[in-house]
Amino acid sequence: MPERKLFYAKGVMRTLVHIDRVKKHKKDLFEYFCPFCGDKVFPKMGEKKVWHFAHASGHACSKSEREEMNNMKLMEFAKSDKVKMIDVADIEIGDDCPDYQCEVCGKIGNKRYAQKFKGNRYMCNSCYKSFDPEEINRL
Repeated sequence: MPERKLFYAKGVMRTLVHIDRVKKHKKDLFEYFCPFCGDKVFPKMGEKKVWHFAHASGHACSKSEREEMNNMKLMEFAKSDKVKMIDVADIEIGDDCPDYQCEVCGKIGNKRYAQKFKGNRYMCNSCYKSFDPEEINRL
């Protein structure tokens, strides 16, 4: 049986991310994990083949038929009208929330130790220091 492509992965916050929700220019900034075996995967977003996640090890995981069925049900549910899919960048974080997620590396921390830019968006100090002001304005 031919190997099926992996269209979903677990993101930093342990939520499922569809490959179409990954921004091509930011694909290397975040870590993704196989929802079946938990191994690290990375987005493959080329010009010739359908976009998908691939295991970093180069080997596909041994997901069971039951897990595959659950994955298919999950995909059907995600495409239904019952779920409103939004981009992570569209999520507004209230000013009263003490935590943030870095726009670049995905680390989570306290807002007191971060740099605020463009409204209510935050970047950890390490990432902020590695960018010049023009690059930050382009984010």
